[in-house]
Amino acid sequence: MKLTACITTFNRPKFLRESINSLCNQSNNDFNILILDNGSDSVTENIIHDYQKNYKNILYKRHKPISISEQRNLALNMVNTKYLGFLDDDDFWDKNKVQEFLNFLKKINNKDIALWYSGFKFFKEVNYKRIYSKRIIDPNSDLRSLLLQRGDFTGSASNPIINVKIAKEIHGFDNKIITGEDYEFYLRLSKINDFYFNNKSLTFIRNHQGARLGGRLKDYIKTEIIIYRKFCGLYSDVDLILKRKIATKLIRINKSKIARKILNLSKFQFTNEYFLNLGIYFLSLFGRKIYSFFHLNSINITKRILRR
Repeated sequence: MKLTACITTFNRPKFLRESINSLCNQSNNDFNILILDNGSDSVTENIIHDYQKNYKNILYKRHKPISISEQRNLALNMVNTKYLGFLDDDDFWDKNKVQEFLNFLKKINNKDIALWYSGFKFFKEVNYKRIYSKRIIDPNSDLRSLLLQRGDFTGSASNPIINVKIAKEIHGFDNKIITGEDYEFYLRLSKINDFYFNNKSLTFIRNHQGARLGGRLKDYIKTEIIIYRKFCGLYSDVDLILKRKIATKLIRINKSKIARKILNLSKFQFTNEYFLNLGIYFLSLFGRKIYSFFHLNSINITKRILRR
């Protein structure tokens, strides 16, 4: 077997069944399933044991609570297949995802690749009905494009399939990162590797109520700082964007003075990114509420402009 699909789970029995079903019902079942349980209660354990009675390719490991980065690294060290795909316990795969991946490997004569990903859709539950977004595709996955990206690319860690050996060569996921570990990992992986893309919607990502970032801004700021330190100096315009990512989150937690210091606009540049940062600088002078109003109403417009 060439592939292991790994579900990372913690106390989500309602969603977990659909995630497991999406793997068990693949059109091609020539792959392993690994379920890593971050210390859930017995309900989760019983569900997985029930599946193991009928599906012999499921390996289950319940371990003590660890960070998501450590959990992903645990999977990298456990699997004995060349490729590994993660699936969060609230998302699911299209029934043809494994077959599409194996078809791709056959098409390129099974040469080693670092990462393969597909188009995706978000979905949510409204009044007991499931609503799907339009298909989202983002084939631009070189390092510069990833540093510029605004949340598309793979949509979730549930999308990519990665090469285990190549992932280990770059030391896997950064255990110091609490959230955003997948994005930072993809950045490092893309420095010396090409990524490959299938435009079919093969991954479905649950969109929970409320902002996905809420309550985790401080952790995201730490991640953005790590990313800035690792990748600053490669592209001058990207440096401005990386600073802006940090500064905008600082403003949202009432750290506007620190945000303005990080923006550091003393060196004038006649570029769009400089003037965007200048706008953020002046908005921060009016406080978090005013800034948040403009932020929420302009983020989608900014995405469209940058992707033209």
